[in-house]
Amino acid sequence: MDFSQDGSGTQSAQFTDLEAQLTPAELRKLTDENELENVTKLDISVDTESVTLSELYLHLPNLVELKFDTPTYIPTLRKLGTLKNLKVLWACAVGLENIDGTSGFPNLVELYIRLLLYSIVYIIYIYYSVIIKFMIYLR
Repeated sequence: MDFSQDGSGTQSAQFTDLEAQLTPAELRKLTDENELENVTKLDISVDTESVTLSELYLHLPNLVELKFDTPTYIPTLRKLGTLKNLKVLWACAVGLENIDGTSGFPNLVELYIRLLLYSIVYIIYIYYSVIIKFMIYLR
């Protein structure tokens, strides 16, 4: 795992090891917080084909905002498992193919994604009962 810090002081992590697992120790380093239950926001860069995020809820039970930085690869939101307290999810330019798995975020209020235009119709049709704000970046 490689850590970097941008000019704003926000730390982000890139997981490059194919065997990497998102452990509590790595999360403590990333968030600069010893008590992970105090973490409410996380910015991260990860390839979900090589790093498992489905147990993120165990380590960060009070996570409210999750932002995936580039480069990140998440083909489906199912890879994130269940995040009951998550309200804001940023998943722009992450290779997202669909938003199957949003039921794992029962308190989600804002979802920022990038999909093709034809996918928007599908999303609205399937998830019409979920209140989600879409910020879609079209080229």
